[in-house]
Amino acid sequence: MIFLRTLRTRIVVGFVVFGLFLSITLALGVYAGFHKIEDVVIRDAMRAELAQLQAGSTEQAAPISVMHIYSVPGPAAQSPPASLRELPPGFHRRSLDGHRYTVLVEDRGERRYIVTYDEAQILRRQRYGVLGLMVSVVLALLVSAWAGYSLAGQVIRPVRQLTTEVKELESGRAQGTELQGYANDEIGALATAFRNYRDRFRALMEREREFASNVSHELRTPVTSINLAAEVLEQDPSMSERQRYRLSRIRRAGQEMSEMINTFLLLSRHEDEGDVDFSDCDVNRIVRETIDNQSVWVGDKPVSTRVIEDDQLTVRAPQGVIAVLVGNVVRNAYRYTQQGSVTVRITADRVIVEDTGPGIDPETREHLFDRHVRGAPSSDQGSGLGLAIVKRLCERYGWHVEVRSTPGEGSRFDIVMHRNQDSASAAKY
Repeated sequence: MIFLRTLRTRIVVGFVVFGLFLSITLALGVYAGFHKIEDVVIRDAMRAELAQLQAGSTEQAAPISVMHIYSVPGPAAQSPPASLRELPPGFHRRSLDGHRYTVLVEDRGERRYIVTYDEAQILRRQRYGVLGLMVSVVLALLVSAWAGYSLAGQVIRPVRQLTTEVKELESGRAQGTELQGYANDEIGALATAFRNYRDRFRALMEREREFASNVSHELRTPVTSINLAAEVLEQDPSMSERQRYRLSRIRRAGQEMSEMINTFLLLSRHEDEGDVDFSDCDVNRIVRETIDNQSVWVGDKPVSTRVIEDDQLTVRAPQGVIAVLVGNVVRNAYRYTQQGSVTVRITADRVIVEDTGPGIDPETREHLFDRHVRGAPSSDQGSGLGLAIVKRLCERYGWHVEVRSTPGEGSRFDIVMHRNQDSASAAKY
């Protein structure tokens, strides 16, 4: 239930329920005890009156106004009501003229004595007693609620303080928060555990930043050298057209490597570290260049490639992100397709890669985007990380991948993207 979501409410409700159970149990016990005592007192009084009457050798009614003694046989004036004459010896309860009576029937010698006790006064006292017990139960509930509320405030105060400080740590707004000043109890132990976890996490984050910085420097330096050397070589007039084509492939691969480095560094960046600037990216051009770069995976296999551009697709994202997304999917299509075709279609909101490869069985398809999961056997299966990277990139930019595959017939991957400004607003980080 919604009203039981807070810890304070649950504590108060627990106290109230316990107080209600305890007060009702005590009230019922008190009521039953007094009722039993009254019953015993009434019966003892009736026997005592009957014994006093017999000891005094009189047949007159007892002087107590709520008690009457009849004898059978006896004077007509003292004749008991007809409904009492046939009762067997012992105690009974009967209603006469709208009143409830306790009736004692005893045979002593040749006479039968019938003693009646009017319970009207007792019932009246019982009603007052029940009313008092009900008031006591209500007071007990109020006291329980007050005690629960007060105790809950003391219990959850350090919990709220700890929650606030942890949220501030999570948002990065409280760099000086030390999570200290708690009592030596369970809350204090929890605060200590959070503090230790925060310290380990900070150390891990620092090592990760250093690693990303070092990797960025060590990778970008040789790639930049390759790109510069390729540009210089392209200016050599003695190179043939075939050599220039191969050199352009090298320079394009170097640029793609630079963009992939930026993309992987982007993936390693956290929310509080910001993001790269979004700019319009021509998906059609990136797809054509990516297919040209990945065609080396076809080799001498009888596999044809078709590129169908149904629409112009432009999104706001780094070019390297698009190259990595399309490159991983196209590379898998080339690697797993032994013969047939690979078709890449560009529509208004997606890039579709369809092949005639071996397909993917349903069990593997459920875990296709997990790390180190491979779609189907091939001569060069790779590491199984490509589709995991594709999934993470899509999640970062609010995109998604749809997979349809039939074993033995081929597979289809739809990379569904947001166009233009939608891409920037949908990015998760």
